[in-house]
Order: sequence, then structure tokens, then C-alpha cells
Amino acid sequence: MSNTKTKNIIVAGGAGFIGSNLCEELVKRGNNVLCIDNFSTGSQKNIDHLLQSTNFEFINYDLTKPIDLENYREAKKFKIEFYGVSEIYNLACPNSSKDSVKLSFETAFANSHVTKTLLDIAEKYSSKVLFTSSSSVYGIPEDGSYLIDEKYIGHIDNLSDSACYDEGKRFAETICNIYNKNKNIDIKVARVFPTYGPRMRLDSGVFIADAIIKAVNNEDIVVEYSKDEHASFCYVKDLVEGMILIMDNGKFGPYNIGNPEAIKISEVIDVVKKIVSSVSLVEYKDSGKKKIIPNIDLVKEKFGWFPLTLLEEALRDTVDYMKAAKNSFNTSDIFKEDEDGNIKVAKDSLKKQKNSIFSMIFKE
Repeated sequence: MSNTKTKNIIVAGGAGFIGSNLCEELVKRGNNVLCIDNFSTGSQKNIDHLLQSTNFEFINYDLTKPIDLENYREAKKFKIEFYGVSEIYNLACPNSSKDSVKLSFETAFANSHVTKTLLDIAEKYSSKVLFTSSSSVYGIPEDGSYLIDEKYIGHIDNLSDSACYDEGKRFAETICNIYNKNKNIDIKVARVFPTYGPRMRLDSGVFIADAIIKAVNNEDIVVEYSKDEHASFCYVKDLVEGMILIMDNGKFGPYNIGNPEAIKISEVIDVVKKIVSSVSLVEYKDSGKKKIIPNIDLVKEKFGWFPLTLLEEALRDTVDYMKAAKNSFNTSDIFKEDEDGNIKVAKDSLKKQKNSIFSMIFKE
């Protein structure tokens, strides 16, 4: 453990959407942050601005393989061999439905091999660990319930296309529980519900990202839910605050972390269209899919955490970030302004950029 006030913190998956926002906040608080990522779904542009900080270092590494941090210049800068690692945040896993199909092996191994690698590091340095699990561990309740607390054991199809993620997260929680009980490692499990905000991937198939792309381009928005369907959407900066509180004060958990307010999907689309002055038509196709809402009484009671950012404020921040297009490989050169200053999506640029980046990452 560190003998100084400045903590050495590892953020695995720190070049991703949530991970980069977490790195940014931890650096702001004066910590030494060592980000480890292999860019399977993250982007260097998400962390470019952080590389200018003396308190931030990055290692490009595949954590499915063991790592000796003391062999790396980036870790030596923070004198890890003397001060150790105070905390480890494990966000290293592809997390969209598209990833579960395209990156099924990577997703399964992230939840198994990477989890073990990071817990072994924690054992070596007596680090605290926060594992970011997912609301996906609950599946879809058979009794039709939609407000879910941590006591619900879940209902998952272990042979579905998404099982590498859904069952993977459940298995990772089991690994964490074993290390916690048998090796006395201080581990906390946070079950994250749907999150949005700056640096979210536009190619992920996430509802809000898709809605923004369609709206800014005035294209029809097709929604695979009924008009009256409700869902949970948490702003990423609120989520990061909750994660840090759980790391600082939590026990094993697990803890639901997300927005407990059931928001109509149609309301989200209306706000997006208002922000970008879109004339997109919206079609609702009720596919029978249902969304679950987190009961967050536990984190609210234990840590006083509750998401505070209003929907329109958060969506404006998200759209503004996409418009600025400074830090996300998914947005640079994708959004263009016409002569009147209206924002448009450059589809050819999006396709070209996606193809070049995907071929580089996935070697297709």
C-alpha cells in the first residue's frame, strides 16, 4: 500500500467510455493513475488529454496474460515497487450486444482471465478492488418485475449469444467472491445499469447513441420497444462518483448503481430531437423486450449516492461533446457543420473510420 497521500490506482479498461471518465476524475483528485487497455473497444483519443498529466500513465497490454508491473517504465514512474498499488478498478470488458457476438472470446476471457490477473495483482500489493459487474446478471425476471434489488438471483440463458457477457459477469463475481473469502482481498462489486455521456461509442448499438445519430441526421428512428416502455439511464459522471464512493467505503456488496428513475424511452427521444432540432420520424415496434430498473436503496443508504444530473442537461452535454469531437475516435470527423452551423453526420466518414479502426483492432 502507498505510504503517501497520493494513491497509486490501476484502471483496467481505462481507455473505454466509462473507464476514461473514471481516469479523468481520479487524476483530478490528485491520484497517480495507471491505465491499462488493449484498445479492443476503447480508444487512445479517449485518454489523449490525460497523457499530458504527470499523474497519468498508460500501458497498452492484454490483461488475459499475467503482467509484472515492475518491468514497465510507466509503473516505475509511480514507484510501484516501493509504494505498491492502493486500488484497482476493473472495467476491462467489451460491453455492448454487438461485442458479445463479434468479440465473444474476448468478452469471455475478460470476465475470467483478466479478472484473475487483476486479483493476483491485488493480492501482491494488498490493493482494494472494485469490479464493475452489470445489470445483465439479472437477465429478465420471469415474474414480470422490473424494479430489481441486489437480492434477486437472476434468470439467464447460459447458451445465448450474450452469455459470454451475462454469464461471464456472473462468473467474474464468483471469482471475486472466492478471492475475497479465501485470500482476504478487499473487493467490492458494482452492478452497473445503462449509462450514457461523453465518449460513449457510436458504433455500439446503445439506444441513446443510436437515437442521437439518427436525430442529428434527420433520419427515421426505429425503436424496438413500445412507446410507453420505461428504462433506466444514468449519466456517466454520476456513475463515476458512485463508483469512487463504493471503492472508498463499500464492503463486498454487490451494489446496484444506476438511475432508479423509470424514464419513458419516448421522452428520451423527444429531448434528443429538441436539443438537435431534429425532424426525424419515430416508429415504435414493440418486440416484447423489457427493461429493468435498479433499486438503489443500498448505495443511497450506505453512501448517500443518488444520480443528480437532469436528463436534458446530461443529453446536451453528450451531444455537445459529440459536436466538439475532440476525444472520441467514434466522433472525430463524423459530425460536420453545414453553412448554417447545423450539425450533420458524415456517414461516409463514419463508415470509413469504423472500417479502418476495426481492421486495425480486430485484424480483419
